[in-house]
Amino acid sequence: MKVCGRDLKNGDACTIEMYKETLPILGKWKTVSLSGAKEMYKLLSVPDAQAQELINEVVELCIEEKGPLIRWNWKSKFMPMDMTFKLNEETDVYDPMLKETTKNVATKCGNVLEIITVSSQGTWHTKCTVGHTFMVFKSCLKGLECMPMTYIFSRCH
Repeated sequence: MKVCGRDLKNGDACTIEMYKETLPILGKWKTVSLSGAKEMYKLLSVPDAQAQELINEVVELCIEEKGPLIRWNWKSKFMPMDMTFKLNEETDVYDPMLKETTKNVATKCGNVLEIITVSSQGTWHTKCTVGHTFMVFKSCLKGLECMPMTYIFSRCH
């Protein structure tokens, strides 16, 4: 957006240019914090000991782009997930946490990537908001009155 202004008393002029910056989601990300996971794992009937291992793990997420394909590699000792998808197209993905193949659609607008996942438990909504050095990753099961599972990632260099 460009705004031009003029002072009507003395004739001084000014111009302001503003633009929306699109930040790349691509790259390597490392977990720095996790909240809401205990409640989510309880909802999914994950045993307490296994849930605690998942909560304590530092996950690395690598996001790559090759042409129209995006590779999302969730590097986890307990729940690894490596999937490739196109934006705005339905993709079948095996989810190791849910232990089933899910239907997924990912969309991107500016610095926000949203993934809708349909499983036997219901519809999951995941929203990734990217900053210069961080990414906030929230995931929740729609229709439930529970806190979303929120990861904060920092960009690895």
